[in-house]
Amino acid sequence: MGDQPTEALELDPSDLVELGEIVGTHGICGYVRVRLFNPDSRVLEKADEVFLSKERENLGRYELASARRSRAFMLAKLRGADDPEEARRFVGCKLLVRKALLPALGDRQYYHYQLEDLDVVSLRGHRIGRVRRVLATRGQDLLVVHANGKEYMIPLVEEIVPEIDLAGRRIFIADIEGLLD
Repeated sequence: MGDQPTEALELDPSDLVELGEIVGTHGICGYVRVRLFNPDSRVLEKADEVFLSKERENLGRYELASARRSRAFMLAKLRGADDPEEARRFVGCKLLVRKALLPALGDRQYYHYQLEDLDVVSLRGHRIGRVRRVLATRGQDLLVVHANGKEYMIPLVEEIVPEIDLAGRRIFIADIEGLLD
């Protein structure tokens, strides 16, 4: 039923990527509303299974009966959750899928999860801080960088971020006056 995952989570958590968070229920048939971290993502519509976690605790794998876009959210139906009460227990859960479902990227394209926890360094070699998350906005993505008790929002555009070194776990930013004020 909706109370149990279809199987225990037995794969390496590094094989999964968070797509969004379940923020509410929808209708009377057990649908959940998912706020996608990348609002343009179509990955959930192609998935047949999802993984849930809450407060870093893995809740397991669930079959995905359906997923469709509805305004700013995705509506998802987990097999076995057939009414709002059963679906309500998933509110607050992160929704993850296997990384293998993600489409291949071109040059200078990255998934947000690849940039999280990378060091941010100026082109002059000064360490600025660390990327805590990436915000998807309609204009451009923003790196949320924590440094010395402060938080900076750095636009993820080539003029400001000329180089990303995934292997070296560093993001280089241009030395632009006022960027870190």
